[in-house]
Amino acid sequence: MDSFESNIRQKHTYSDIELLNIEIGAYEKMINTYNQMLDETFGGSEEFIESRLQKLNGVYAELLIRRELMKEEAIPVGV
Repeated sequence: MDSFESNIRQKHTYSDIELLNIEIGAYEKMINTYNQMLDETFGGSEEFIESRLQKLNGVYAELLIRRELMKEEAIPVGV
């Protein structure tokens, strides 16, 4: 079992989800920035931008899945 699986399977608090939401927001901003760069003409750097977007979107999807799983398992802080 890797650390990603062990983190998902433990009980989380709502504060953990809030921190994850911040991370998700950061990835959204990075993805939007690269999409804007892709829309502009950069003369040959499209391949790099597309590969970076692919990696960012993969991590972003994992974070969204993790957040949904955490919501199902979350317990209120102080209980």
